[in-house]
Amino acid sequence: MLLEFVSLTRRNHGLEHATMNFLGSKYPRRPFAGHSDWRGFWIMGDIATPELLEVVQQALNALQSGRHDLAIHANCGTNLVVSGAMAGMAGVVGMVGAGEERRAKLDRIPLVITLATLALMLSRPVGLCSGST
Repeated sequence: MLLEFVSLTRRNHGLEHATMNFLGSKYPRRPFAGHSDWRGFWIMGDIATPELLEVVQQALNALQSGRHDLAIHANCGTNLVVSGAMAGMAGVVGMVGAGEERRAKLDRIPLVITLATLALMLSRPVGLCSGST
């Protein structure tokens, strides 16, 4: 049963990402956000429902015809949180041996992860701009 939920969530998440990729191409200046789980996915943004349904169908058709690259989205919140957690944990590892109060270091783990996530989110536009010609 758990594997079924995971499988459904992964498929919905992939279709959400493909839809977001199509929306980003079609409306590069419009902000959109998405959320997915085992029941489906939601897109939030300024778009009429019939138009969104058309974009979702295009995304589904593209995925079904082998465009699996569309199932990955550069601004996926899950990726940002995982990256932030890893960066935060790297910060924790970097604090090893830095002082005597172990409990004080452990209490700061959520703050370090949050700050690392915010730093990664804020640094993305800078990295994207510096790589363009």
